[in-house]
Amino acid sequence: LYKNNTLVIGVDVVHPSAAETHLPSIAAVAGNVNINVTKFHASVKIQPAKQEF
Repeated sequence: LYKNNTLVIGVDVVHPSAAETHLPSIAAVAGNVNINVTKFHASVKIQPAKQEF
């Protein structure tokens, strides 16, 4: 893993249940920012229900 430049990234969107239309969806993305894959930055966004990125 450490012999090459490596980017570890994760992305997800969580939606409320079908009955909870008043609740928002939550989107998040995280990725490493150093070659040792020990430091990460993340961003979280609250958006309208059932909306993808």
